[in-house]
Amino acid sequence: MHDPVRLVLTGELQPGISPETAAGNLATLLRIDVERARQLLDAAPKIIKPSVSGKETAHYLAHLKRAGVVVRAEPLAPPADAARGQAAISDDLDIASLTVVPVAEPVLENGIACPACGRQQPPRTLCLGCGVDMPRFRSAQAEAARQPQQLVPPVPAPGESSRLPIRLSPGKWLLLALVLVVAAWWFFIGGRTISDEQARAFYADYENALFSRDPKNLCALLADDFQGLSNGRESDKEQACAETVVFFKSIERIGNSMDGILQLDSDINVRSVSVATDKRRAVVRVDSTLDVGGSIMNIRSQSTDTLIRRNGKVLLLRSESVSRIEQLDRMQP
Repeated sequence: MHDPVRLVLTGELQPGISPETAAGNLATLLRIDVERARQLLDAAPKIIKPSVSGKETAHYLAHLKRAGVVVRAEPLAPPADAARGQAAISDDLDIASLTVVPVAEPVLENGIACPACGRQQPPRTLCLGCGVDMPRFRSAQAEAARQPQQLVPPVPAPGESSRLPIRLSPGKWLLLALVLVVAAWWFFIGGRTISDEQARAFYADYENALFSRDPKNLCALLADDFQGLSNGRESDKEQACAETVVFFKSIERIGNSMDGILQLDSDINVRSVSVATDKRRAVVRVDSTLDVGGSIMNIRSQSTDTLIRRNGKVLLLRSESVSRIEQLDRMQP
């Protein structure tokens, strides 16, 4: 099972290795000068080891492959056939007495050696041999060298999971479970329920947004699925936001024509708040008045609003209103 074999230098080179590089590596490996290594390669095939035990064969072949040369292992020929059609034994070296010494750092012309498996290859990220991410592997090695007391997670082999087992004490598991429960409660319940006080506070926020004269602030108070019905005309959030922009531009234009900024006065009267049994929404009846520029324009509205709460913020989901606009005679042509 472990019959001795002989090692034959074929003269062929491993992919990506130049003759000069191979000769230099072979000279280092066999402890000979470079010129003799070149002669061995030029005169190939050459038997460089007449007999080596089967157990040592893999060791020799691995180091010779790393040197960049191709060597084959052949069974020992019977004495009668030894002189017929066989590779010659090198006559200028005592090959039988040579001991293979590993090359300290195998050199690949314009290439790299994998830090994990040692395979030489052109510059790339993933090793052609083992598939490891070579730059990442080297970074992990460097970090481990800088911080010897710190555990560096191993780079997973191809096909293996990169997730590491999480080990927590029972107390930390309980704390983590509590945090998850609270987060789930907030997302599904706490951040979505609404109270009477929160509904009334919404209209204070509405007035602040109105006085800011920034349409974006008012639009931010509408739910994404907002539906409005004003004087029989329906609108969604996009339409309502567009109408708000037009309104403030009109106010600005009127103010410019009068050489000033029109004053806005708002009066909102919350007549009633009805919170649903599940506290997921509130229906609010509101009377409101908006005076523009003192008494230049007066807008009176009555509305029934549906408010909801999402992620802790109260939003207007639906509004059904009837409005009336009054203007002074001096504003009419």
